[in-house]
Amino acid sequence: MDCKDSLKNRIRIFTEAVVVMVCPVLLSFALKKVDLTANRSKQIVDSISPIGALTLEAGILPFLGLCLSTVLGERLAWLVLASKLLIHLCVILLMVLAFVILLLISKSNIVCLSIWIPFVPFILWLGYNSMKDEEHENADDATKSAHHRKLEISVDFSASVTALLFLGLEGLALEGQASAIKGLDAHLSASLIVSFATCVLGVVFMLVGTAPPVYGMGRLVDSLRILDTSLAIAFGVIVVLITIAPLKEAAWLVSIPWILSFFVWLFISLFDHDEGEDRDVKPVSLELTKAAFTGFLAVSIPSFSNSSTSGGYTHAFIVLTGSAVLPGLAWRLITHVKKPSRAMVWAENVASSCAHICVAAAVVPFASISMTVLRSLES
Repeated sequence: MDCKDSLKNRIRIFTEAVVVMVCPVLLSFALKKVDLTANRSKQIVDSISPIGALTLEAGILPFLGLCLSTVLGERLAWLVLASKLLIHLCVILLMVLAFVILLLISKSNIVCLSIWIPFVPFILWLGYNSMKDEEHENADDATKSAHHRKLEISVDFSASVTALLFLGLEGLALEGQASAIKGLDAHLSASLIVSFATCVLGVVFMLVGTAPPVYGMGRLVDSLRILDTSLAIAFGVIVVLITIAPLKEAAWLVSIPWILSFFVWLFISLFDHDEGEDRDVKPVSLELTKAAFTGFLAVSIPSFSNSSTSGGYTHAFIVLTGSAVLPGLAWRLITHVKKPSRAMVWAENVASSCAHICVAAAVVPFASISMTVLRSLES
């Protein structure tokens, strides 16, 4: 795979994720979903839209620059370097945007600066080291092609997950602002901070995969599985934290499909040490997981401020959609493996089946909730 083609694909994935992250923020202001009178700091309120617009531009322009450099050739080769610099700027702006969203709820969240400021020197170092020409990478063509393929897969995963995390953070922030008048719930506050920290982690992982340092590429590619797995685990923690609001102690139910997949892998590993055979790495789509998580957020987040309205069907929908998300991520991560063991293949099948079963079962409470709402409107 050509280095520039791979870079173009990775930047395209990055750009799409940035649009998904930032547009809901701008839309929430444009549609007056945010209570601007609840926060008395005019500077914070006025800064949201400019920061969001700058972030959106910094996310879109790199792909446009790379397209121009491809069409016009060496005459605009400098646009490749400019595109990489804009990607690093965009990541910093994304972290600033997420931080300002927290400040809209409470100025006490300024302590969250300690979460993302340590990443800034790393981003600057990464930007400096990614400026080198990838064509000079010390590896043969087959190895470079394999490296770029793994980078694309990792960027696609981290970008999809981070976009979902931003949607969760924005939903929690809107709920937090509505609840701030009567006092922010400690559980909601903790969920917000954990979501913010995970968003920061996610955008950094996106950056590492999109514009990696050329030297040491092999070691970086070998660590991608660890980075993706840690992001998935952090995502799972957020799902459980949000589920605790309506379900309390029963929130552990959402982890049952994941636990089942894990024990299937563990049990077969004890008796079968077959290393498996090579296969073409074809990561499954995350569209099912995205749909399940979007429905999960829409129903579960309002329960932070009004848990009394949650009925049995609502709880069932939250459990089933939350349960579909975790095995969906596990299923995707296992398909990243080129040579999976027999135990991993079994775990993959179990995770896939659990995700689809949970989504199919969630249709029943979803239909019941819809009917209840329609009847209430008619009356």
